[in-house]
Amino acid sequence: MPSWPRFALSALLSALLLAGPLAGAAPVRASQPLGLPADSFPPLTGSAALETQAKITLETPLTLRAGYRGDATGALAGGAADGTPIRLSGSVTFAAAADGSVSATILWTRRAGQEGALSAALVSRARAPRDTIVPGGTALTVVGDIDALRAGIPGFAASLDQRVRGGCPDLVHYSRGAVVAQTRTYKSDAKGRTLYNDCSPDVGAGLWRIERDYRGCDWMPADQDKIYPAYRLVYRPLGDNGPLLQIQSCLPDQQRPSAPFGITIGGCVQRPVIAPGGQGGSSTAAQRYGWTTPDGVYRGLTPCLHPIPVTLNHQARACSGAMDGFMGNVWGVTMSEIHVQTDADASTYRKLLPCGPWGVPEGTVEKDARACAGQYYDDMAGGVSWPMVRYGVRRQGGGENAVEMFSPITQCLPDIDPQKLIQHGERQVGWQHADGILASFPVMQRTRDGVDIGQPYIGDPAQHYALDSEGVADAGPPEVVGCVSFQARQLVRRYHRPDDSAVDVLGLYDAPVITDKCAR
Repeated sequence: MPSWPRFALSALLSALLLAGPLAGAAPVRASQPLGLPADSFPPLTGSAALETQAKITLETPLTLRAGYRGDATGALAGGAADGTPIRLSGSVTFAAAADGSVSATILWTRRAGQEGALSAALVSRARAPRDTIVPGGTALTVVGDIDALRAGIPGFAASLDQRVRGGCPDLVHYSRGAVVAQTRTYKSDAKGRTLYNDCSPDVGAGLWRIERDYRGCDWMPADQDKIYPAYRLVYRPLGDNGPLLQIQSCLPDQQRPSAPFGITIGGCVQRPVIAPGGQGGSSTAAQRYGWTTPDGVYRGLTPCLHPIPVTLNHQARACSGAMDGFMGNVWGVTMSEIHVQTDADASTYRKLLPCGPWGVPEGTVEKDARACAGQYYDDMAGGVSWPMVRYGVRRQGGGENAVEMFSPITQCLPDIDPQKLIQHGERQVGWQHADGILASFPVMQRTRDGVDIGQPYIGDPAQHYALDSEGVADAGPPEVVGCVSFQARQLVRRYHRPDDSAVDVLGLYDAPVITDKCAR
């Protein structure tokens, strides 16, 4: 790779480092030049398949007595393959709490002869004043499975007090790769006032895996000359089809294949000159800073820089071509294909010109443009076109008054006269938004002499969104419990896109607004 100034590299890497972390929480419609498939942390042991709203219904009463051990029976609703309950046996451990109440921890296992999807022992808990009898038919929330508890993922001990979401923010456990919902308990006192507690983790209300999302991030540099796919940490509180919520900005993943970052021709216009004598010649091209992803997609960071030209070698490869029953070599014409280097110092070549009489000595063949009027040969990779002509030779006609005749030996082929070369233009026809990385890519249309050719394509470099405003907004309607209203709040950032449209990006939940209208 050619060397390039360190100050330019430093400036470009700094720009990338500033731009890379700008990633939103909205779902991304992945465009061709963006990212890799989504990835996630390994599933939580045992609890990844746990239904977070699962309930176990007591079949027999349970009396809370400190210091005792006992048994219980219950049923897990819908746990069997046919949708019927799985009948469970529970081993109960009672313990006294500091406030004089008693908590019961029940470890549930499947009864002998029962079949279903229960792969690990489930845990539920109850807490109430001493000697309280929990009646049969009470539904206890499953707060986790035994493997999740051993892994240290906290879950609220279900109590006989009612619980409410109460605008509580979710609790992120980075080390466990999980996000746990929080709720608060509440009850009414003798005067009808609603009494509520602070937020606390409640696995029964929600337990979600933290995922690595690559589609919502661009590539990012991690050292002097390499760039890596980046990911952000997200979770899906509304299920697999719901929006992603971001909990950490984009970071480069140095465990993924990297791409060398440097200066290449990267789609810049190439101007070929075909040498006489069949040697092939060479092309000149501008260069730009960028990289090519492992799946072959070029990502440019700058426009083409004409003060940094490069020469691309040609190769002439012998071939044969037929036209109207005549072979070119019958008339002493050597036919060849022209191939050009794919980049400076590259060992790979691509076809530039099809089989034709390129590089033959002056006067060997002649051209006829009439049969090919209005036809062009487009080199989309090189950004140039040639008008088409037929090549042929002069031969003597028969008869007393015979004259020389033009005898074509090819079909319509490019006219390689340097004066006839047409450089493509391009115009922008729109934007493709990538809200996940807070940037838009220009949608470009290639033109030849002002006429559109080819299909629109995604150009570069990307243009990042501008932050218009940020604040906190209501997240859904308020939750009213008695005389208390809980309004969940969520961080919102509004960004201005290059086409003057706007997009709102939602962040994590903020502290709720609690309105207490209870008489005191």
